[in-house]
Amino acid sequence: DAAPQDLFLFERWYFFLMAIAGKTRQLDTLHIARQWNSPGSAGGANEARIGDWFGRMLAPSWSRDFTALVHAASAALAAKDNLPSDEARRRIVNAYRTWVTPHLLADVAAEPTVTLGMALGMGLFRRLLRLSSGNALRRAARTIYRRTPWVSVEAIYGTEWRTRRVSGAAEAFRPVQEFLAKSSTDG
Repeated sequence: DAAPQDLFLFERWYFFLMAIAGKTRQLDTLHIARQWNSPGSAGGANEARIGDWFGRMLAPSWSRDFTALVHAASAALAAKDNLPSDEARRRIVNAYRTWVTPHLLADVAAEPTVTLGMALGMGLFRRLLRLSSGNALRRAARTIYRRTPWVSVEAIYGTEWRTRRVSGAAEAFRPVQEFLAKSSTDG
C-alpha cells in the first residue's frame, strides 16, 4: 500500500518486518555473502540515479517513504511485543538511526565543502556541550565565545573560526540604533 520509492528504505523496511516477525537467526558461520553495490547491482544503479544517503534524503519521496516505514514497522512491533505505539516508534527510529548514521556521516564527510576543521570544531563543541553547565572548562569556553569579538558565530560548526569587525559597521548601524532608541510616542 505504501509503495516506497527508495530502494534502500524498502530494504530496511523488509529487514525490520522480518526481525519483528522473528524470522531471523544468528549463525556461528558465514551464511551469505552479499555484494555491496557492485557494478551492475540494483543498489549501485539506484545510488547512481538517486544519490547517496545524504542525497536521497533530499528526494521528494524520501519523507513519505520514511514515514511509511516507521508507521508500518512501529505498528508491527507494537502488535507483536504488546508495546504502546509511541514506545514501538521510538525503538524503530532508534534502530534506524543506529543503522543509517555511519552511512550518512560518511556521505556528509565526503561532501567537498566539509573540511577537517569542521569535523574537529563540531567534535570539540559537542564534547563541551556534554559537560555540565557548571563545569569550569565549559564556563571558560562560553566566556571566551561570548566575550571575544574575533571568535566567529560559525565556530561551533567549524566553518569559520575567527572573524574581524567590518569597517564602517558602527556607522552603518547608527540609524538602526537611533530608530530602536525612539519610543513609540516620539513618532
